[in-house]
Amino acid sequence: MLLVATSSGVGTYGPAVFSVHMVQHMLLATFVPVFLVLGHGVTMALQVAPDRLVQRLVSLLDAPAVRLARNPAIAWVAVAATLFGLYPTGLFDVIVQQHWAHLAMDAAFFLTGLALFWPVLGHSLPGRGLPAIGRIVMVFAVMALHAAFSTWLLSRATPVAAGFYGSLRLPFVPNLLADQRLGAVLAWILGEVPIVLAVLALVLRWTRADRSPPEPETWPSLLAEGSCRVS
Repeated sequence: MLLVATSSGVGTYGPAVFSVHMVQHMLLATFVPVFLVLGHGVTMALQVAPDRLVQRLVSLLDAPAVRLARNPAIAWVAVAATLFGLYPTGLFDVIVQQHWAHLAMDAAFFLTGLALFWPVLGHSLPGRGLPAIGRIVMVFAVMALHAAFSTWLLSRATPVAAGFYGSLRLPFVPNLLADQRLGAVLAWILGEVPIVLAVLALVLRWTRADRSPPEPETWPSLLAEGSCRVS
């Protein structure tokens, strides 16, 4: 999914067509983070890594910057900033004119999405972590954020970054406002599909937890084991 978003036609036309840009945005901000977190790569790395690498991973996961980044409230605000801090303020109009700025914006979409879905869907985290009700609240808070942003795009009477997109004069984008509304609809759909997958994953996990005893190899135990192994 990451390759599709960055190294396919989506990545090629994303900087020039707003509707394709919104597809790329939602792939990087929702689909890729959800699937990466559900893969539990960090947990598997802690289980199989050598002692020296476990020590480094434990230190990294418990670093103040990482704890701050995976704070659900801060992550949600960061995602909101990438939506309502870029497009309505006119900052997006400046970013699309610079290739490096567009790449930085894509990286921000991915990293903020990863920080948001990690505490929600992560197998287990150092510390208490989010309770079950907190995870569901976060999921629906993200859904509401996507809906609000798409509604704002649909309600606009003028295109975003009209000067830049208009100067390209692409023959297959005759109407910038229609393309923007198409992008809003696609963003709404693509933004909610991973949310539904996240809800299903949480429900399935809780159902399995109710039917079976707790697994002994949770992240707190892995962290403790790693600390003992390297001490």
